[in-house]
This record gives sequence, C-alpha cells and structure tokens, in this order.
Amino acid sequence: MGHRPKNESGARLALIDAAYACAVDPERWAEFLDQITQRLSGLSTIYRWPSRNPQDNRPLFDNFGEFGRLYEDYYHSRNLWVTDVDEPTRARAIMPSEGLVSTDRLERSEFYSDWMRPQGLKHGVSCLLHDGRDFSYNLGIIRGPEFGAFTGDEQGLLADILPHMRRALELGQRLETLQQRSAGMLTAFDTLGVAAFLVDADCRIYFANPLAEHMLAAEAALRAPGGRLGLTRAALDTGFRAAVDAATGGGREASGRTGKIMSVPRSSRSPLSLNIAPLDERDRAMFGTGPLALVVVSDGDRPARLDIDALRSAFDLTATEARLAAAIAAGMTLAGYAESAGVSLSTARTHLAAIFSKTGTNRQADLVRLLTGNPWLQTPE
Repeated sequence: MGHRPKNESGARLALIDAAYACAVDPERWAEFLDQITQRLSGLSTIYRWPSRNPQDNRPLFDNFGEFGRLYEDYYHSRNLWVTDVDEPTRARAIMPSEGLVSTDRLERSEFYSDWMRPQGLKHGVSCLLHDGRDFSYNLGIIRGPEFGAFTGDEQGLLADILPHMRRALELGQRLETLQQRSAGMLTAFDTLGVAAFLVDADCRIYFANPLAEHMLAAEAALRAPGGRLGLTRAALDTGFRAAVDAATGGGREASGRTGKIMSVPRSSRSPLSLNIAPLDERDRAMFGTGPLALVVVSDGDRPARLDIDALRSAFDLTATEARLAAAIAAGMTLAGYAESAGVSLSTARTHLAAIFSKTGTNRQADLVRLLTGNPWLQTPE
C-alpha cells in the first residue's frame, strides 16, 4: 500500500507555501525536499536532464546525503530512469518509475543492485518542472518497496503542487537575474569616477556612491534636508526639482521623460555640472520603486585621478605609459613627470608618443580631453 498523507488539504498548502519560499531563498529547496519526503517517504532531488546527453543529469538539490555523492560521481550515468527513456515519455508531467522502465529490467541493472538496493530503495516518480530545448528540470522521488509504487492520490498531490513549483523556479531565476544586475549596477556606481545619485520624483536619495556622499558633505552648493537632494540656491533648486520631475515621468505630458544638464555657479570656483537623466525602467525595477532619475555631479576643480589598470585595459598601455597618461591627465607637465619618475625627458617623450599612437590622439590637450571625459577610467579615491 502507498503511504497516504494525512490531512491532504493542509499538506498541499504547506508544500505550496514552502515552494514559494524557495523563490526568495534558493537554499530552502533542501527544506522543501525534506517536506516532500515527509509526506511521501523516501528521498527527493531536483535535477537537470540534458536533452542531448542524458547520462550527464546532475542533482541541483537533494536530501540524499553522502549517498548522493555516489550518484553524482558515478551512478548518474547508470540511471535507467534517465538514460533509457525516450523524449515523449520524458515530456510527461508526472511519470511513475514503472512507466519508465520495467521492474524486471530495473532489478537486473547495476544502478539498482549497487546503488538503490543497498539503500532500501525501489520505486520512484518523476515530475517535469521545466521542459526546455536543451534540458529539463525535474523533481524526482525514490522510496523503499515497503511503501509500494506511487498511488493515484499521491500523484494527485504532486500534480497540485507542480504548477507552484514551476512558478517558484521561474520567480527564483528572475530574482537572481535582478539581483545580479543590481549588484553589478551598484558596483559600477561605486567605482565611477564622478558623483552619482539615484533619486525619486520627490528627490529622495535612494543611492549615492562614495564620491557623491563626500561631495554632499563638503560642497556648500548641494544639500539634502530630510534625505532629499537639492541645491542651496532657491532659484536653482526650483529648476533642479523640475528637471527631476521631468526625468521621473511627472512632466511626461508636456515633454516626455527627458534629461537636463544644469550649471551650478560657485564663488571663486568653477561651476558644478549636473546631468539629470531618467533611469531605465528595467534598472529601476531592481530597487522596488517608482521611476528614478540618475543625477551625475561633476566638479571641474577636482583633479582627474585615473585608474592605472583601467587605462592599461582600455588602451593596451604598458604600466609605465599608463602612469604617464594619468599624470598628464592630472595636470602634470611632461618635464615634471620625467623629473618625478627619474627618467630623461627624451624617454618621457618616447612614452608619450606611444600613448598618442595607442589612444588615437596627437596632442596633450586631446589626450587629456579623452581620458578625463570617460568616467569609467577615473578612480573614486
């Protein structure tokens, strides 16, 4: 007789709830598999089944313990339930092992005699979670002969939770993609050589990179009362808020979601330059907010500090050439660099000629404009 779960309605709800919890935290799939086997007995796994090479099926999650390592190391390529099944059969949503391979054939296999029988296992069921062109994802459950083959009621329980498992896997994959993109974006902002803020329609700051935080603390022209970015001069602040409103969509009826560049005068210093632009809808979704604007603040008085490794990678410069290029971008003369580096002026000129060739420039002014105009070459330090 098959093991009949008690309180089937409660069992279904508990398993469905556990499946969706896995979408947020993939580590909880192991916990979900434990709940499956508590209801149906045996051992469980979620595995990937390659279409072109079924012998290379691999568990993604399982509760097999040390016994599972034997499967990964060797017996995955001897599993008749995977290697000897045709495509139409594989595509079925729920398939008991008896429908995959006959019991007689299974019992004569190495897979059964050396891997299953020592663990007291005999009956299995496979549930299709995702059927892709190159591979599929499946839930597999194996249990001992004392529980018998999986009954119609048990397969019904699996059929009820299967759509939720599929959605949980899909949601988990989408969340992982968003998290990876979000982490990559924030890392890029952190290493950007200019101050960058992300603000909403009310100018509330959602993110500020290290340079932005430093500028906010030290620059009198900027302010952030209550965590909202603004400009100290009232007239300029009104224009700034209008630009953010347009960039976040509030002004779409008049002019669409547009960007704007503002110049913010400072006494005895060159003006700040503010570039306010809409953040792509796909990117702002990572932050769980409404529309956001990207505000980039450039300080013309801040000496350019270029990243040596970034220079070498971008233009195939040698370490020596990259150091000279960074020094020139920071305002040092060729003679001053030669003296500080302990090389002759003629040697410095030779290195500069190589830099011109590799960057496609022929004057120091053009070189400085090229290097300082690229924020990805600048270091936030």
